[in-house]
Amino acid sequence: MLHLHSPFVYLALRPAIRLSRARTVLHMHLDYSDELLLKVLERPPHLIVACGEFIRQRIAQVQKRKPEKAAPIATIRNAVDTEKFHPGDRESAKARLGVDPQRPLLLVVANLAAHKGQLTAIKSVAGLVAEGLRPCLWLVGEERDSSSSYTADLHSLVERLGVSDHVRFTGFREDVPELLRAADFLLLPSTAEGLPLVILEAQASDAVVLAAPTAGVPEVITDGETGFLIAAEDPQGYASTLGRLIRRPGEARAVAQSALSQVRSGFTFERYCEILMAEYDKLMQTED
Repeated sequence: MLHLHSPFVYLALRPAIRLSRARTVLHMHLDYSDELLLKVLERPPHLIVACGEFIRQRIAQVQKRKPEKAAPIATIRNAVDTEKFHPGDRESAKARLGVDPQRPLLLVVANLAAHKGQLTAIKSVAGLVAEGLRPCLWLVGEERDSSSSYTADLHSLVERLGVSDHVRFTGFREDVPELLRAADFLLLPSTAEGLPLVILEAQASDAVVLAAPTAGVPEVITDGETGFLIAAEDPQGYASTLGRLIRRPGEARAVAQSALSQVRSGFTFERYCEILMAEYDKLMQTED
């Protein structure tokens, strides 16, 4: 059996796969174009695994154009390492990072890229400061496109809004689990996603997640129950919700606890492996 995690790799290896007669699983983590999906379906794998229901629906829709070549699709949502990502003493974690334990710590953990929504996060912090609050926003990540001016644009916005004392650009970090244990909130105002692991990691770490209802995000966040869904380009919406939660820590606590329970019951590696092995068993019992 071959389990591949890229349609590009699958297409490149397909001639060899046919000769090997191996059962093939193609795992789809992103919302690929119709053109690419149709190429895959010319000679489909034995099983397609979608990381979220939104991807399964997309693939199923494209398969209707080639019903004679449809492959079975299983939805197996992403999982989180709960041994690595878990709650801790938030005040102590903040102190180790040099953050005032009394200040709300907001994180955006993502590459510095326009579709990840750092502009919205910075504007929302400016809104909180205008309300008299003292948040810390840490932008964790770096820009991969050397030809882009996005990082410079972010710095310019911070200066223009007068929030330099509230926003820190950390660059790439290897201590994200510790950062999430210190964080009160994770923001992800993204316009393009799959089913983001960082949301599950933040929920497993007992941080409240505020994210745009993009792609698979609504599959792991029920608005007002396990997090908050706010449009990607609505900084006032983020600021308003954050301000309320900062002033009502009991509400934030209840949402964080609900999300933590959800992760521990349905998004662990153990649960993920159980579902995947069941699909393997079914696949190996089918005839070519």
